[in-house]
Amino acid sequence: MRERYELFTSLIININRYILKIKNTEMLEFGLKGNQVQCLHYLYNEENGLSAKQLEELCEEDKAAISRTLKQLEESGLVVIERNSDQKYRNPYKLTDKGRKYGKKIADKIDEIMDIASYGIDGDTRLKLYSSLTAICNNLKNICENKE
Repeated sequence: MRERYELFTSLIININRYILKIKNTEMLEFGLKGNQVQCLHYLYNEENGLSAKQLEELCEEDKAAISRTLKQLEESGLVVIERNSDQKYRNPYKLTDKGRKYGKKIADKIDEIMDIASYGIDGDTRLKLYSSLTAICNNLKNICENKE
């Protein structure tokens, strides 16, 4: 049982480490950081824009981190906020033309990396892997929530 734990945690930690490293090195050409890439990725895939609250949930980040990231993206001319409400946190953010260009390049880069990362894994195996990881994640989440 201990060997299974050690293998599982080692693999998960290393996968996370490699993803972060790839995000940081691959996005240097755009001058972007990991959180910024995540926001641009989700905004690129949502034509109508997303609120800071929605990005918080999608990126699995706290309110302060998303606010900082969106401010940086606004200052870089990659996103704009559409003012529909007095509550800034509910207004949608949308990509500018420059942001859409970056978003396309990021989407292409993500597709390329995912293809390389999935090399040698057939579709059925990949679906089972994601299903298993989802089950494990949900089980661990339940453990944490029951301990609080």
